[in-house]
Amino acid sequence: MISLVIKLCILTTLLFIITKACDFKVVIVSSTDKDYFVQIKAPNGTASELFHFKKGGQKESLQVTGENCGLNMTTANTYKVNPDGTRGQRLHQTKAMLDGMGLVRYSLIADGQIMIDSRAGVMCAFAICGGRG
Repeated sequence: MISLVIKLCILTTLLFIITKACDFKVVIVSSTDKDYFVQIKAPNGTASELFHFKKGGQKESLQVTGENCGLNMTTANTYKVNPDGTRGQRLHQTKAMLDGMGLVRYSLIADGQIMIDSRAGVMCAFAICGGRG
């Protein structure tokens, strides 16, 4: 008799093979009152708008959809804000292979670093992937 764990693994693998599509929400939350820009580059190469974070607790989000997202990296970049309010030099970059259907939450911290804080329904590889929901 096949154990429940083996059955669940087979079912999960089959669902992943059948779907081959990603549809996940990216939420970026600032935990600093410092001024930064953040931009997300999806696995298909498209870049998000340039999000301007000005205060702690500020949230921005975007939806990532596509085929075979796990074949390319999702990239998050942070940038300084120039005195004239334009994007300055890049401060930090993090990359991860993300695929699935669910939610990925990034945290922006005081020194301009950005990292995956948590995720639910989304597989993650080649990064510090945060806790799973």
